[in-house]
Amino acid sequence: SALDVERNFGLGVELRVLKASIKLQMGDWKTANQLYDEVIRSSADHGLSGWTVKALVGIGATLLGLGKSSEAGLSFDDALALPVRTSTRRKELTQASIERVTTDPQSGPC
Repeated sequence: SALDVERNFGLGVELRVLKASIKLQMGDWKTANQLYDEVIRSSADHGLSGWTVKALVGIGATLLGLGKSSEAGLSFDDALALPVRTSTRRKELTQASIERVTTDPQSGPC
């Protein structure tokens, strides 16, 4: 059924986020960035904005790890712009996640 397809798709996205987080923790910035980018492209097509937000924060963390702080800031801004359309609580969680990776990029988005 369509619901099963969406559920399985969501699981696939979640697994890519976990794999990207592991690569991030290992300091493999390039691979983590590629995985987060895949998440953004695929989740946007399915309306999974929560995963898109996590991936944008993850990309920001990888860019910080690569010494590209201004580009990281743009990714964080994009992440904060999405939850505005969903909820204040989601925006607060996103801000906390950004603060966490700004302090320690390898910690990954929460």
